[in-house]
Amino acid sequence: MDRLSASLALPSAYDLQRTMSILSSGRRDPTVERTDDGLQFSLLTPNGACLVKSVVSKDQLRVDVEGDSAKWLESHLPAMFGLHDEPAAFRPSGKVRDLVKRYPGVHLPRLPVVFHRLVQIVLHQLVTWEEAAYGWQEMTRRYGASAPGNSGLLVGPTPAALKELAYYDLVDCGILPRQARLILHLAKESRRIDKVREQGDGKLLAYLSRIKGIGDWTLETLRGSCLSDPDAAVTGDYGLPHMVCWFFRQQPRGTDEEMLELLEPFRGHRYRVQQLLIHGGVQAPRRGPKMRLRSWM
Repeated sequence: MDRLSASLALPSAYDLQRTMSILSSGRRDPTVERTDDGLQFSLLTPNGACLVKSVVSKDQLRVDVEGDSAKWLESHLPAMFGLHDEPAAFRPSGKVRDLVKRYPGVHLPRLPVVFHRLVQIVLHQLVTWEEAAYGWQEMTRRYGASAPGNSGLLVGPTPAALKELAYYDLVDCGILPRQARLILHLAKESRRIDKVREQGDGKLLAYLSRIKGIGDWTLETLRGSCLSDPDAAVTGDYGLPHMVCWFFRQQPRGTDEEMLELLEPFRGHRYRVQQLLIHGGVQAPRRGPKMRLRSWM
């Protein structure tokens, strides 16, 4: 088993927990664990699974990696922890400036692999956040594997493990049938996805767009949360237009068109603004009762 230790220089403002929050699907996610001074998580790479432990100490990020892919991961560490992103270059005015001051150290990570992040995004299609988190957690507990080391964490199911399943195996985890079929298809395409990504983000997004079940919402979410694109504009989301319109206009309901109009002055950083609103806990007034978790069996 390979091991790697590295120290990465940090900018004056860096928030590890919020920067890497996209890795976690709920507090019970078996692939991620917060510690008092850092974060540890499992990661599946083309060379196998690894365990990543990260700790912030003054102006340094200490990273320890265990697993067969430790050496492979070394060159990807700065981008993975968002250190190639430059949020300090974003200097808005007004209410957004206040959010930047509250959350100055939130960077956008660029993950070295996309498969599990893509699966998590697919799980969020057409359901509540809680339902998506439950589906990922249950699928990982049933079909994942132990992460390297003795952390007790799990690694999400590998494409090979998923290829052995039928769609109803995933439905039994609380996953929508259409999501289950798409995830199994992505598992079959996983090697091709890795190869296409080597040709650039544009090629990857174009390739994924041709897969039935993947639309603009999935692609833009992947661009922002996995490919570190600060201008990804997520549309087709149930809550984001309401949240943006409430923040800027105190308008409790909004459309994608209205949201994009309000985000236009921040072009170049539209995804960053959307994420700042989420970190700030902005919520439009609700209408109707909260949805209950559903069963698809």
